[in-house]
Amino acid sequence: MRTLGGVMNHIKLILFGLLSVGLYSEITQGQVTEFIYQGELLENGVPVDDAVDFIVDLYAGEQGGNALADSVLVTGAPVDEGMFSLNLEFGSVVFNNTELWLEVSTRRTGAPVFTLLQPRLKVAQQPRTSIAFSVAPNRVGGNNIIDNNVLHEDLASNAVGTFEISNGNVTLNDIDSSSIQRLVVNAACPAGTWIREIREDGTALCHADTGLRSFQFAGTFLAQSENGTGNPGQVFMQPTAGHICFLSRVQLRDADNDNEDLLCRVRIAAFRYLLEAITEDGFDGDAFCEGLCLSFDSTP
Repeated sequence: MRTLGGVMNHIKLILFGLLSVGLYSEITQGQVTEFIYQGELLENGVPVDDAVDFIVDLYAGEQGGNALADSVLVTGAPVDEGMFSLNLEFGSVVFNNTELWLEVSTRRTGAPVFTLLQPRLKVAQQPRTSIAFSVAPNRVGGNNIIDNNVLHEDLASNAVGTFEISNGNVTLNDIDSSSIQRLVVNAACPAGTWIREIREDGTALCHADTGLRSFQFAGTFLAQSENGTGNPGQVFMQPTAGHICFLSRVQLRDADNDNEDLLCRVRIAAFRYLLEAITEDGFDGDAFCEGLCLSFDSTP
């Protein structure tokens, strides 16, 4: 029989997902000795859902012996539907033993008595020269990475973007010209078309030539309507064929309120561009509208 928080209960402690601890012959600067201990805590077969205190000791064997380091006390650890996670730090001793065992005692937070849970739990090990659970920002730079040791298959998709690359850090000397050129080697468009897009396979998406060669000034035009006559001022500009016309200047004045409409526009009528200045009858607003036309040469 075991007690949790002073009440006689059966406690079952299940270890899962315990991170492996690397084997070291000595501790060097920067090595991480903290590891995460995760488990499930049951009371009479029911998952515990409460704040729990833990005392965790580290031993070199499954039974007997002296603790290898000071006990780790974790108070008020949240246990959610039986699941909990503890950060344990025993120091460099975790690298100096071939076998490690955890001995755990628990109590509900605020209860007077700890219960020792048996048996001890073995820590999985990996015979590694080094192990890192996390890396502090800016601790790994280009000088710490051997050339050609990090390849594209080592990086997750979209893991490196423009925000991860400092301005000016990638120059022509860092780019494999053969890889860049391979995208455009097959990019070609027939006469009378132009390259609109380079596809991922290196081929080109071609677009037909519009035939425009150059633009020439073809005049300015003025239309006006004053004192709210309600009659639009209209001026025909250039023919639509071979020309493009648009508003170049608009001046509206004496609009008394939001209900008074003053308008300048260019529209097409009878195959010509028509410039219009429009005011609203019954008001005193003025509209002065200027249009500009360009002629263009096209391919025969």
